[in-house]
Amino acid sequence: MNHKQTLDRIVAKYNSTDNTAYLLDDLLQLTAEVNKEVNEKNTPPVQIAAAAKNYLHRTLNRNEEDAISCGFPKFDKDLAGFLPGEFIIFGGRPGMGKTSLFMHFALEMAKNEKHVLYVSLDASIDILSIRLLSKLSGIPLHKIRSGDINDAEHAKLEQCIADIEKTGIYIDDMPSHIFSIKEKCRQLKEEGKLDVLMVDYLQMVGGSSRRNSNRELEVSMICKELKKIAREFNVCVVAASQLSRSVEMRGGDKRPQLSDLRDSGAIEQEADKVVFLYRAEYYNISEDENGNSLANVMELIVAKNRSGALINSVFKTNDDLSSFEELETLPSFTDKIIKSRLMEGWDSEDDVPF
Repeated sequence: MNHKQTLDRIVAKYNSTDNTAYLLDDLLQLTAEVNKEVNEKNTPPVQIAAAAKNYLHRTLNRNEEDAISCGFPKFDKDLAGFLPGEFIIFGGRPGMGKTSLFMHFALEMAKNEKHVLYVSLDASIDILSIRLLSKLSGIPLHKIRSGDINDAEHAKLEQCIADIEKTGIYIDDMPSHIFSIKEKCRQLKEEGKLDVLMVDYLQMVGGSSRRNSNRELEVSMICKELKKIAREFNVCVVAASQLSRSVEMRGGDKRPQLSDLRDSGAIEQEADKVVFLYRAEYYNISEDENGNSLANVMELIVAKNRSGALINSVFKTNDDLSSFEELETLPSFTDKIIKSRLMEGWDSEDDVPF
């Protein structure tokens, strides 16, 4: 079907339905397809030596300011930072703390004068707001939720709100189609107000207005579009992803693997970096083999990294304050990294990158 036929179909649908949201999605998708064709026709091929020279020049002259910090020094170093143009996935089962972690990232990035668009398709703006206030104020979530705060705490919350107003965090908690998200990114970028796009979470993004569409193909298309947003607008795109239930069926400590990414192999393929959230106590594992307590311990497992190392980082969490403390990696965790990498196909311990 050519673009003229597609436009005729959209017009016919407009005359027969009141659902303008789907019509807008169709028009945005058509616009994106036309823009893609125009860009492809107007972009000449690049000689590979020139491309290599350009990449080397950018790498050698990269400033530390190019990498966006998430507030965890060791994790930033291991991951090689959150870089403009990258598409990064954080995967985890429900309850692992993806939303709290993303709110931490957004706040730390905003503190460094970065503009963040946070597309929340899971939690409402009210829930995100009180989590942010709890983190900044040190007042437990349950106290803010219940309104059980004294005058001093109320004054502290008001000061936190004033501080948040100075940051460049924009939250959109409305149901979004991928092309609607792209259009919002375009608008903010033109205003000079976009450095990072955060999507929570990937599987809730709309990708097609057609009924009975193949969800795996839909998620594949969404991933490709998020990768395009990263490159076209030169921003870092960070998306949360659910993992399949196959993790729960696995024996042992149930550490996630790349094959656990839900709905599409395109998630692994398109992402520049894939990081898993893992909490052993979620599976009723209270201690490691050396007797170290695993209560409130979360690991960030870097399973794919095109610009840095594959390594784990360990954190102490405080769920009631939505806060995280970066810890030194325990030897037992390093052993687990090596074992998991060998299972994924590395030939020997010497080949495992650290």
